[in-house]
Amino acid sequence: MAGAPASLSGRDVGSFAYLTIKDRIPQILTKAIDTLHRHKNEFFEKHGEKAGNPKLNWYLKNCDTFYILFATSMIN
Repeated sequence: MAGAPASLSGRDVGSFAYLTIKDRIPQILTKAIDTLHRHKNEFFEKHGEKAGNPKLNWYLKNCDTFYILFATSMIN
């Protein structure tokens, strides 16, 4: 698989790709983690502990830790 074109790689400081990676991706990840964190109890109530993908279940059970780690790393 070929790499991303230079204009989309995010290597050039100040480019659209760089600013997107630097600013936007952390916001998207924070929102995704927050949404999973808020709805994890609903997931387990609806599907039970054994339902779904084992990796997703593991993440949901440890979501509090990930949320705190990601949130604090965004502050520092």
